[in-house]
Amino acid sequence: MARPTGLRRRMVKFAKWPICGLGGETPACNHRLMGGRLRVDRICRRTGRVVTDDGVVVVARCHVADRPLARLIGLLGTPALADGEGVWIAPCHSVHMFGMRQSIACLFVDRDGVVCDMRLRLDPGTHATARGAWAAIEARPGSFDGVRVGDRLRLVVDMSPTDR
Repeated sequence: MARPTGLRRRMVKFAKWPICGLGGETPACNHRLMGGRLRVDRICRRTGRVVTDDGVVVVARCHVADRPLARLIGLLGTPALADGEGVWIAPCHSVHMFGMRQSIACLFVDRDGVVCDMRLRLDPGTHATARGAWAAIEARPGSFDGVRVGDRLRLVVDMSPTDR
């Protein structure tokens, strides 16, 4: 077998050195961060569903990003969201789409769960912010068709952190 040269040789050289404490990601395999270990369903401890006051389910499977790493990563490492899947990011009053590969829809809610702003489509490379927002709910475009500004939403948590 031929000995690696050039860039491949440098990658093999650094493959033993972890760059973070999340399971040994290395410079040689940074591509695993996107779509690998840092997907939203793997870094969020709790899941739940978002419902209206009337009991209508808006997001059937909602990942709760309430820790700093989960809020920082968000959907960046997730290739695509399934139908009925979303992320509740709290506290959060703005979202960005830099580094994203797909468009999303976003709802901004205040501390009482009242929708204060909504963006039905955010394309990659854009950002959105809402004054008075405490949390952001991100999902696929078209997921929030029946929701209006002023509706009250609540997060019903299915699993506590100790259950996992």
